[in-house]
Amino acid sequence: MLRGSDPLAYEVLTALRYAALQHGASANGRIIAVRQQVTQDLSMWMTTSEAAAQLGVTDRAIRQRIASGKLPAMRRGSRWLIYRDHLQASALAD
Repeated sequence: MLRGSDPLAYEVLTALRYAALQHGASANGRIIAVRQQVTQDLSMWMTTSEAAAQLGVTDRAIRQRIASGKLPAMRRGSRWLIYRDHLQASALAD
């Protein structure tokens, strides 16, 4: 539920959960399970290039939508990450 309504809060809480799991993980394989879950959660996000390819527009057009507030995104380092559901909603709104 939080994933769709507030992706930033979801990401922060997920990161805290994984940090706690890794801290308490022993050599019994729990770390592998945590890494697999992180990989699955990252698949919910896409880069501006991936979003542009999916919508058939340029990377610059995606960044302009982000800058104008039409497409919610999160900055991670030098990259923008877009939640897949937000991209689909943005495409339907156009």
